[in-house]
Amino acid sequence: MQQFVEAIEDEYDVFGPVPRRTTHVFDKLNDSSLLDLDYDSTIMSPKKFFLPAEQDMISFDKESGTVKDTIDEIEQIKPRLLLGIHSCDINGILFLDRVFEGKYDDPYYEAYRENTTIIGLNCIEPCENGFCRSVNKNFVLGGYDLFLTDISDSHYYVHVGSP
Repeated sequence: MQQFVEAIEDEYDVFGPVPRRTTHVFDKLNDSSLLDLDYDSTIMSPKKFFLPAEQDMISFDKESGTVKDTIDEIEQIKPRLLLGIHSCDINGILFLDRVFEGKYDDPYYEAYRENTTIIGLNCIEPCENGFCRSVNKNFVLGGYDLFLTDISDSHYYVHVGSP
């Protein structure tokens, strides 16, 4: 996986689970050796990549009196790749898709979503405090570009979810 991350980091900002104290967080992989796909859960879900806690949505020029939205800036950021997202989090993103890309489209959410590639990771064992199996969210049929299942120490079964 480290070789994969290093091979694509020129084209993508790559984010994945990295250890942080006693748990994991999704963070930018400036050092591919920090990637830890053998994680239970993260402090915060990957929804932060689609719904940032803070975001400038418009700018206002006092002199000219013009107002400009920031959609163009979002669409021009470097493409992002989220690596190692579990089924429960992908199901959460699919739920966000229904909310923000449904009857009332959110162009900011859509811009982030279209600029993000998702590589999911199958959970072989249930999380210690997880409840995804009890609500049938431990599997996913879409919402990802690639989905990995660990089949040995250095091999993955890969399911392709998008062109």
